[in-house]
Amino acid sequence: MHLQTVLALVVISILVPASAQKSSQCERSCGNVTIPFPFGSGERCYHSPEFHVSCTRSSDGYTPFYGDVAVTDISPSTGEMEIMMFVAHDCYNSSGRSTSNDPSLRTGNFQISTKNRFVALGCQNINECKNPENDCQHTCKDTEESYECKCRKGYSGDGKKSGSCCTLDQSLIITITICTFVATILTLVLVTWVYVGVKKHKGLPCSSAHEDSNRHEPEERIGV
Repeated sequence: MHLQTVLALVVISILVPASAQKSSQCERSCGNVTIPFPFGSGERCYHSPEFHVSCTRSSDGYTPFYGDVAVTDISPSTGEMEIMMFVAHDCYNSSGRSTSNDPSLRTGNFQISTKNRFVALGCQNINECKNPENDCQHTCKDTEESYECKCRKGYSGDGKKSGSCCTLDQSLIITITICTFVATILTLVLVTWVYVGVKKHKGLPCSSAHEDSNRHEPEERIGV
């Protein structure tokens, strides 16, 4: 993506005419753009190296370039050159990672015209919680411009790994301790009751056990 930028050619008015501008062998256009002196694309067709404009062929035809930026117009009468400058961006992609660039422009003796306006466009909201590298320890809540970290119930703190994290509440620790103690007591009581019952059953004499079993056996009658 490119943005049209205007350069003020403040040095044009103080240039001393050179013989190169009258050369009939100099191309004075590239594509739809006129290239007036002191600019030029051929040898001895421009005043000095900083006025060199290359004419490059592309899929859309011929395009003039000043350095590595495309030129759309050169106007000596207004002392301006219009170029297509790279657009800087700093946004998040679909995976939540930041993507950015850092375009720069060297203007030499030229100045950036005051006709330019700085324009900022917002990026679409990305759910940062989907990024596995987010700073939340427990729960991540996406917001319009960022995200919030929260702790689960029974925990307190800012919820951030880089902050105070999430720590167990004291009241919950006491509750867990009491429940563990009661469960331990009940387990001991149950084990003791089972142990006493088994030991009592093993302590019965064999004769008593035999008599008890005979009492319940049905009487057999033999017919004559």
